[in-house]
Amino acid sequence: MGTSKGFTLLELMVATAILGIMASVALPNLSSLIDRYSTSANVRAFMQTLKFARYHALKSGTDITLCPVNGSICTDNWNKPIRVFQDRNRNQRVNAGEEILMSSHIPIDQNSVITRSGTGNHLRFNWKGHAFGSATTFVICARENHQASRQVILNFQGRVRSRGYLSRNGTPYASLGSLACPQV
Repeated sequence: MGTSKGFTLLELMVATAILGIMASVALPNLSSLIDRYSTSANVRAFMQTLKFARYHALKSGTDITLCPVNGSICTDNWNKPIRVFQDRNRNQRVNAGEEILMSSHIPIDQNSVITRSGTGNHLRFNWKGHAFGSATTFVICARENHQASRQVILNFQGRVRSRGYLSRNGTPYASLGSLACPQV
């Protein structure tokens, strides 16, 4: 009789148990990694939309409005689709003859939310590319992991940058004031 090749039931059970323990250690880290990458993708898409609007204001020499829309009317819910357009009469809605330059839906999933400092339902870039009275901070919050949340900061000159939501000591930056990620 020859020797049989294969694993015993005990060897398979031990290997499965070890694999299960390793997976339980790795999965929480994987979830955190997914949150970070998802939030980073949302931040990049949002920043590109802001830069697109500023570029077209500079290129066309006219004011360009950017706002989240509900139908054709600007709303203050920045999780809605965002429209970039020439708002010649500055009424924060797309009228006949006003060109829509971009309609974008930032891929905010059920795990993220965008909040904005200050008031107002739109941003306007003037012909110089300046954020016309609209310097503001947005926070793209990861609902489950605030360590992954990011700020998008727009200054009066129309320049946009991002940084983390939490400082090194784990608290939101004081400059955010009442702007906070919702608690889960």
